[in-house]
Amino acid sequence: MQFIIRMDIYAFKLTIDLKQYLVSLRMFETRFGFRKEV
Repeated sequence: MQFIIRMDIYAFKLTIDLKQYLVSLRMFETRFGFRKEV
């Protein structure tokens, strides 16, 4: 049970980190006026 809760917290933290990464990446693109095609 504790392991599942810990995994949920880890997944939640990972999601938050991913969102922050995407936001910072978008800010970086906007700041330098450069968009990278993926």
